[in-house]
Amino acid sequence: MNSNKIKIIRITTISATMNVILKGQLEYLNQYYKVIGITAKYLNYFEEIIIREGIKLYDVEMTRKITPVKDLLAVMKLVSIIMREKPLLIHTQTPKANLLAMLAAFICRTPIRILSIVGMPAYKDYGIRGWFLRNLDLLSYSLATNVYPNSWGLYHYYSKWKVLSKKIGMIGNGSSNGIDLNYYNPSRVSIEKLEKIRRNTRLTKMDFVFSFMGRVVNDKGVKELLEAFLSFCEDQKYLNCKLLIIGPLRETDDPIPKYYQDILINHPKIRFVGLQRDVRPFLLLSNTFVFPSHREGLPGSLIQAAAMGLPLIATRILGNEEIIESVGGFLVPVNDRFSLAEAMKKTYEKYSCQKELENKSREKIAQLYDQKKYWEYLKNEYEKVIRDKNNVQGKHS
Repeated sequence: MNSNKIKIIRITTISATMNVILKGQLEYLNQYYKVIGITAKYLNYFEEIIIREGIKLYDVEMTRKITPVKDLLAVMKLVSIIMREKPLLIHTQTPKANLLAMLAAFICRTPIRILSIVGMPAYKDYGIRGWFLRNLDLLSYSLATNVYPNSWGLYHYYSKWKVLSKKIGMIGNGSSNGIDLNYYNPSRVSIEKLEKIRRNTRLTKMDFVFSFMGRVVNDKGVKELLEAFLSFCEDQKYLNCKLLIIGPLRETDDPIPKYYQDILINHPKIRFVGLQRDVRPFLLLSNTFVFPSHREGLPGSLIQAAAMGLPLIATRILGNEEIIESVGGFLVPVNDRFSLAEAMKKTYEKYSCQKELENKSREKIAQLYDQKKYWEYLKNEYEKVIRDKNNVQGKHS
């Protein structure tokens, strides 16, 4: 019975994060705790979470941007829910949820306030706005009792921050939810489904397909990827090369210029398929995965591509580095279309050698990021912080 279990609340800014990135995690934790979720409704994700995870879920609208009136209303609603539920532990993920929920949890004196850092901020890129965002993050971190970056690179970066020196930790080897290796398994995709998508994308077995998966924005390096691909795809040697882009095209929030949007949609050698619920067949149609992002925490798309056996090319940034250094692949400088193009051409030319690493990369991903292991690490960490809190309270009682 849940009534005797310790109550915890998990909070994300939008329900897409809870439904996709944290899929299955809350159901697992609900076996050991009484788990309650708080997030903002988005599409039909809200109802999916309730059914699949089997948890109580509250709808609180939280915007990704700074919206003072809406933010204040969200904090007030969060305070009301927390006061009603009285959890021992609150765990937040995504920047806006981190800020608003940490404020609310601090006001309510929730004993354990856990915050996950899932990406590298670009404070220097935004001038005064960057300074403001950094201080908002500092406020979030100061209100938390425990802070967990989702990669070793972020851990080493944030360990230098004085406000985090005594509250920072790692859960396993990082990530937000590990990876379901039973799902991300080439043998689990039917030939019929694969061939149907091959026809729909107008790809052939003779094509050499470079793929990218993520938000189609400047910050993910999509502009450099398009420039790199266009620089060689018409050469006689590379005529069978295609570029497959998987992910939503953003019209706002760091969109790529209109010129590149037109190339993305209209170029005869580029296949743009938008956001896909099941990316596995698209990865299986690919020969090499390319991820030229400018900043990351621990990119799930790289882990998924490695689990599906793809050779990898990525930018030399935190998060990317630890994956490539573990499973192999090419690292290139950020925002460097020339180095990116050279890496893509080398992968094409040495593809048979790269494919020999397929099983080894999957084995390494299993060692580092297996989802079931991650869930156990997370449960153990919850148990530890609860035990430590009880010990401290015992000494002062």
